[in-house]
Amino acid sequence: MFKGAATVAISAAQAFFAAYDAHDIERMLSLCSSDAQLRHVPMGGFETGSVQIVGRKAWSDLFGLLPGARVIVKSAFADDCHVCAEVAIVDRSRSFRLPQAYVLAFDESYRITQITVYWDNVTLGIQLAKVALVRLIDVILSPKR
Repeated sequence: MFKGAATVAISAAQAFFAAYDAHDIERMLSLCSSDAQLRHVPMGGFETGSVQIVGRKAWSDLFGLLPGARVIVKSAFADDCHVCAEVAIVDRSRSFRLPQAYVLAFDESYRITQITVYWDNVTLGIQLAKVALVRLIDVILSPKR
């Protein structure tokens, strides 16, 4: 890689997270190589595989569950071909906040080749319970049809 490569890697990661924040799955996928892999570590083997398949489904499911979700990058650091980022998935309308750690690997063209994501499953369970409670209250309070 060339001098300043870490800065380029950070810019590439910022583009990915900006597309994520905009719920633009096609843009997210376009920033990845055709054989890029995704691994959601806390899910074991359930959400591991092709970004084009597993990523598309995971992100689509997330945006369906949390249509107001925002992706907030709290910090990021890089070497020539990796970015580590502390991120929070937040949906204030659903009282949802999940801190996550991302490790992104890049090829020589700064396309993402690997996305590894970590989070705390206890926090996720609590956050999903809050979402379910808010949805239940919405149903109870909505006018009958």
